[in-house]
Amino acid sequence: MKPANKQTTLKTWLFTRPLQFALRMLILIAIAWVPRLFPIISIPLVNYGILAMAIGIFVWAAYKLAKSLPLKEIPQKDFVALTNGYRITIIVTFFILFGESTFAHRSLIATSSPLFIIIFEIIENFIAMFFLGTGLSSFCVKYRRARLMGLSPWQIILTLPFTFIMSWMPGYLIEEKSTKSNIQINSNWYSRFNKWTTENSVNTTFVFLFLILLSNVLLIRNTAALLFPLILFLIFSMWNSTSKPNFKTNMKRGYAWFAIIVNVILVAWTVYTMYQIFIMQHGAIIADVVTKG
Repeated sequence: MKPANKQTTLKTWLFTRPLQFALRMLILIAIAWVPRLFPIISIPLVNYGILAMAIGIFVWAAYKLAKSLPLKEIPQKDFVALTNGYRITIIVTFFILFGESTFAHRSLIATSSPLFIIIFEIIENFIAMFFLGTGLSSFCVKYRRARLMGLSPWQIILTLPFTFIMSWMPGYLIEEKSTKSNIQINSNWYSRFNKWTTENSVNTTFVFLFLILLSNVLLIRNTAALLFPLILFLIFSMWNSTSKPNFKTNMKRGYAWFAIIVNVILVAWTVYTMYQIFIMQHGAIIADVVTKG
């Protein structure tokens, strides 16, 4: 049996685990290049086999990543440090990926060397896999924290993808008396930053909103993506301030059900909108064929 809470460094969760995921996914990147390097074997049966292998490798890499993450208690102080660290890492990685892609595009215009193209695409894919690994790590930690706040696995799953933030937000913002920490922070400035963040509810709320809004603006660049977390935060704040005797003990009841209902409505609306777009596009194609015919 694995130790319940073996102390590790913050670097392990933010860098080492996602890097290991990216290294495992290099196998997938190599397999994806086979049909491009040897077009003669690009036949349906082989393509289906490669797709099956790719899915298997991704599931294996994701499983290994999830298994290596903390499985027991994640105190608020640790959770805040991890969540903020993941946000910062994802933002930095995004800019590295964006800058590398821009440089590669400009370089590819100046050269047509196949080796040059392969090297740049492998680097680009590797950075993207690290980006994905960081996101998966963040999701696993948030899932575990939501479980410790009292939500059942199916309740958390039913908040995906739109209101998942409501599942883990209380675990970030609600103060805990325990000062126990399982994550060692070796960086002095980040340790001070995390201590300041968790010092009081005002600091915690400010950092939470700042990083959420900053990452949404930089990564998604959509007005709805900016307003939506604010609306969910206001709902949580009102619910928390009026919940008696304790929001945490009642979280899995009305609050969780509200998050689930909102998510189901948004998922249904998204599916309906996509269906309408599909119908409109195919209707236009059929009308064009009939007109020309």
